[in-house]
Amino acid sequence: APPDAFAAMAGPALQAIVTLGRRTAEFHLALAEEKKNPAFKPEKATATYTQQLAEAVTRQIQEALAILTAKSANLPPGPGADACRRILFEAPSLLERVGGIALIGEKLGHRIRHHGDYHLGQVLLTEANDFIILDFEGEPLRPLSQRRSKGSPLKDVAGMIRSFHYAALTGLSMKAGENEKKNKLLPWARAWYEWMSSVFMGAYFATAAGAPFLPAAETDFILEIFLLEKIFYELNYELNNRPDWVHIPLAGIIDIIGNNKTGKEGQHETNH
Repeated sequence: APPDAFAAMAGPALQAIVTLGRRTAEFHLALAEEKKNPAFKPEKATATYTQQLAEAVTRQIQEALAILTAKSANLPPGPGADACRRILFEAPSLLERVGGIALIGEKLGHRIRHHGDYHLGQVLLTEANDFIILDFEGEPLRPLSQRRSKGSPLKDVAGMIRSFHYAALTGLSMKAGENEKKNKLLPWARAWYEWMSSVFMGAYFATAAGAPFLPAAETDFILEIFLLEKIFYELNYELNNRPDWVHIPLAGIIDIIGNNKTGKEGQHETNH
């Protein structure tokens, strides 16, 4: 459970995120119940599928890295330039790690229809402190065939975790105009993001426990791959459209690199 100081700071939002985790799992459980309609019927993941997944995520990362390489040369000295250099230096090990998803095969769990573009902007908080999930068309830049394809619902979980990160850092940018204030508030923003993510995942995995769409093993590793896929999608988008926001995906990538450097890559949990 979160520390008392954080719970006091978060207030009712904490319970709301518990509810969101439950509703997200219930949404996936409902989608996984269909047994007759072939467009919705769950399917076992195969080695061929996880190989294709590895290739798709690798392509997405490589595209973003190419743009980052081209644009990093024009960055002024500072934290942004330092982050770019570190990410480009660590890119080969990140890509090697992504390649490991190809070996997961059936352990990925059943592939189901899922939201595909899941974030805080896709849910409405009701007066009863519950949530309504909206907009099921998937990521608009992807072709319809991809948006209708089945996959691991952990992609939705990763999308929401990334949304918490955006909420924390954009909130920090809006509330604090001076760098000194931002530096003081940054640990709180990080704590908010990490604890909200933890609470959301705790409620999600508790509600979905035993579901065939959950991985049989390597859950943390599989979730990390979907996080990398989403972060590099964000990086590509921000580099091309909102360069003032690029620090958010850069920070997310640095976090994953840091987690792996501390030895967590060998400690994937097999269950929740």
